[in-house]
Amino acid sequence: MSRSGENASEKIKDAAFALFEENGYQDTSLSQILEVSGYSKGAFYHHFHSKEDLLLHWIASYDDDYLQWYADLDLDLSTTEKLDAFNRRMLEDQEAYFDVAYAKTVLMARLSESSKQILARGDGHRVRVLYWILKDGQRTGELRNDITYVEMARMVMSIQSGVVLEWCVAGGAFSLCEFGMRLLTLFCHGLRRENQRLMPKAIPLPHAKAS
Repeated sequence: MSRSGENASEKIKDAAFALFEENGYQDTSLSQILEVSGYSKGAFYHHFHSKEDLLLHWIASYDDDYLQWYADLDLDLSTTEKLDAFNRRMLEDQEAYFDVAYAKTVLMARLSESSKQILARGDGHRVRVLYWILKDGQRTGELRNDITYVEMARMVMSIQSGVVLEWCVAGGAFSLCEFGMRLLTLFCHGLRRENQRLMPKAIPLPHAKAS
């Protein structure tokens, strides 16, 4: 892509992100994005397949912040305390900045083929931070060692996704953060080394590779 093409793509994204923040995703139209960015519909479709593509880029931009979050994390916390902080950050962000309609759109968008490339960058940062926490917990002997930190991470992320899905199905009738933290805290505390005998060894997950 040429430099002018990159500039156009970034300007369209900047305009869309600002409108999403101000109006919400559902209440932002493509025509508004084009008007604010100053680009034509043809230019938009040259860089993006749909408005959903912009939504996925928006998600990825939020996940970038996890690297700074980890850099600021108190290293004196135990591994389970770090996991609790990680999960709370994700759930609080979801509940504070995004509504149920947005979450439903994200869940559907993630099923599309184009979402895989768009989300890879942001999800990579978030998952990488989770890997670091879990791997360090195994190194210090705080976490069980009969399953890999990669498998543990997949389980945590699956529970996070499941909680958001249940929140969507319920139409946001309960506190996402409160309910999610109850489930995730129970699971993550079960990963402690002393609880290894109480929990069966996990079935290996396909395509679970560390980055």
